[in-house]
Amino acid sequence: MTNPVKTGLAWVRAACELSKSFLRFRLSFTEAENCLASAQYMLELYNKKVDKAETSDRSKDFHDACYYELKASVASLWGEYGNRLLFLSKYNMTNVRPGRSIPIDKATKSISMSSTTPIKSLTLEKNLKIIHKYTNQVTDTYVTTRDDAISVFLHCIKWFEVTKVCYTKLGFVERIKAVTCDNSKTYKYFAYFEPDLNKQIKLLKRQIEMLRDICDIDNFNPTVEDYHNRALYYDLVVAYAIIVDMIRENAECYTTCGEEGNLTKIYAIA
Repeated sequence: MTNPVKTGLAWVRAACELSKSFLRFRLSFTEAENCLASAQYMLELYNKKVDKAETSDRSKDFHDACYYELKASVASLWGEYGNRLLFLSKYNMTNVRPGRSIPIDKATKSISMSSTTPIKSLTLEKNLKIIHKYTNQVTDTYVTTRDDAISVFLHCIKWFEVTKVCYTKLGFVERIKAVTCDNSKTYKYFAYFEPDLNKQIKLLKRQIEMLRDICDIDNFNPTVEDYHNRALYYDLVVAYAIIVDMIRENAECYTTCGEEGNLTKIYAIA
């Protein structure tokens, strides 16, 4: 007989993988959101079933580990969803009119990014009313104003924090560093939509603070060789940054929004 708990876990993992595919390869935010909402809903059902079941301490520990690992996966994907939405929204804004950017204070509405009809089998129509609160937590359209962008920004902060809490419970220190790095990008991307220069600088300073916190540069006894390597890496990072800025500036001027391959490459560089 099929174990409903194991089946639920398998569905959560499958929904996460589908969401990754829609998010990273098709840039289909509507479908990615539906998959993530379904995964979040099923994960909560799984947790309730485990809480009600009479299990041994060892079995409970196993289920807790599975739960927190899957919850971290769902949460990190929600954060990635928001980051990509902010980044591609900014990219889209610079390409609505060839060679011209739309001033932030004059942008009035968001633009739908779903180029395909949502796949009905994935939206699970029977449960749409149930999972509506999950799909309704963040938009699936490009944002063009600071007011629209701030809701996505807060969404990212919330879910990256959930991810870090889960990884802390599991003792996954290196993954916490990776999540913090992703979270720092949220501040950089949100700065695109902040019209006030001083606030932009504060956001970018916050990004730098977060990155410095996970570098651990001051937590070891460096040798002369370490200092030389640090200087080399610094020069390397600066060189990469200059090239990336040039590539992105050139791409934003000459690449159309419809060329998804170029969008994916540019996002990978960023």
